Amino acid sequence: MTTQGHPRRQPPGYRPPPSAAYHRPPAAGPPRRPRSRRSWPFVVLGLVLVAVLLVGGYLALVYYRSVGASPRAEPVPEECELPAELLAEAGTPSWQSGPLRMRGGVEGVGCEWVAAADENVRKRRLLVTVDHYPSPDAAEEALVERTAKDESLVEQDAVGDKAFVRAVDGAAVLVGRRGKTLVDVQLGGSDKTFLSGLLGESEEVAAPAGRLRELTIAIGRELLDNVR
Repeated sequence: MTTQGHPRRQPPGYRPPPSAAYHRPPAAGPPRRPRSRRSWPFVVLGLVLVAVLLVGGYLALVYYRSVGASPRAEPVPEECELPAELLAEAGTPSWQSGPLRMRGGVEGVGCEWVAAADENVRKRRLLVTVDHYPSPDAAEEALVERTAKDESLVEQDAVGDKAFVRAVDGAAVLVGRRGKTLVDVQLGGSDKTFLSGLLGESEEVAAPAGRLRELTIAIGRELLDNVR
């Protein structure tokens, strides 16, 4: 209660009740902006770039992977000796094997060369068999039998006593005789492309027939000239 003209005295420690001004909610910050859809193209582009880098890295890894092998330590049999320059031209400098064998009383040797260990594009393989028959007539009979099985073989002059050759893209064959020795040469292969690792061997380019034929004839001539 107040007296006229004088405010009422309050007891010590009294605090007036807080006014409504003290109960105002805290001021909110600036309104949040909605996420812009403009960032999505950059996200998609980033994912595409990552995928391209991964695929490109894989293709490069496959492309530069070796298609050859290191040469074996065993010596090359005398019947299969070939000039290093000729083997390099054929893309098969790496010697692999040459086991002696007997077949129907015929003594022979089989030899194989492949691409060098540091080769990553030209896949090449050279197979040679050299058979020694009891007589020239026996070797001639074997040659006739061999050519009768493959009518695409065409006679080739100036290689041994008689020789026949066939070549298509990716593979070439020569079979020839000198005296009682019969020689069979097979050279083939293909070249890798950058897409070979993704699409397989169907994307590889077969070695051209003309070049394979030329090399196969040179190899056959060298082997037959060395026959003793």
